[in-house]
Amino acid sequence: MKTLQSLRAGWIYLILLFGLITLCWYALVLRGQDAMSGLSWNSRPLTKSLLTVNFGVYDPEAEFSDSDFIAVDHYFLDWRKIDDSGIQTLLDKTHNKNRWLLLTIEPWVEEDKKSGLMEDISAGVYDNRITGICSLINSSASPVLIRFAHEMERVTGRYPWAVSQPDMYISAYRRFVSLCRPLIKDGFFVWSPAGDKGLEKYWPGHEYADYIGLSVYHYPRYEQDNYHRDFSFQEIFSEKFNRIKDFSKPVILAEVGVTGDKAYQTAWLRRGIAGLISFPSVKTLVYFNAQDSPGAWPSAYQVPNWHIDPSALQIPEK
Repeated sequence: MKTLQSLRAGWIYLILLFGLITLCWYALVLRGQDAMSGLSWNSRPLTKSLLTVNFGVYDPEAEFSDSDFIAVDHYFLDWRKIDDSGIQTLLDKTHNKNRWLLLTIEPWVEEDKKSGLMEDISAGVYDNRITGICSLINSSASPVLIRFAHEMERVTGRYPWAVSQPDMYISAYRRFVSLCRPLIKDGFFVWSPAGDKGLEKYWPGHEYADYIGLSVYHYPRYEQDNYHRDFSFQEIFSEKFNRIKDFSKPVILAEVGVTGDKAYQTAWLRRGIAGLISFPSVKTLVYFNAQDSPGAWPSAYQVPNWHIDPSALQIPEK
């Protein structure tokens, strides 16, 4: 009788084990690692008590202009087109909303000057432009985060400052910071790679970066076509974070975007935000609330639209 009971117990154990393995397999097939994380962590819904970051937004259509949960306004500036009145308007508008300003300064140049841009910056050709811009920023009544020549390790031809010679980039970046830092009383400098392999070659040194920025984008169609699955926020971010963690700087997610319907975007973002509790060096998440630029993704894909409903970042009290 004991042998029969033992056999029954063994079969029940095997059936339960097979059921659990099957459930996990379906989770991985249907939703990838994101679903597996939900099974293994039994994660709670995100509430303000669990929130470990503040939020910012790049919001050219002003959809978050009245949102009281936004701490940082993000603007992209072509340094050829910066003028006194335009900068002052941004500074005043941001201060009046009680927000900080994140300025991504893009050193665009005419086509015939692209190949020598970084050498020219290093050689002082653009010193007057740099000091002029930074003197304007100094009039801000709120702190300013300055993100110069971002995503430099993506040498695709999209950005003239993304060059295959890291030393050339480092020299130009250091010159910008060295000229700008003495002119801004409340400015912080953000060295901001995309987060790709090889970024460490472009690290300018501890004294030239107050924060490190990263870009986190989730385009499900692209991922399904190229990797046959969707990636969770944690998967995309943690791989990038591991490449910069040894630099021991606070981190800003300077560009974050996800495509899909409202429910999918909200769920993907909130699960990712909840997971940031494991990354105390991450201070701010800045959402890219706009359509992407043409040419940023392969031509076989539509230009992704990252717009979200503001409620996706409005975390409930409980």
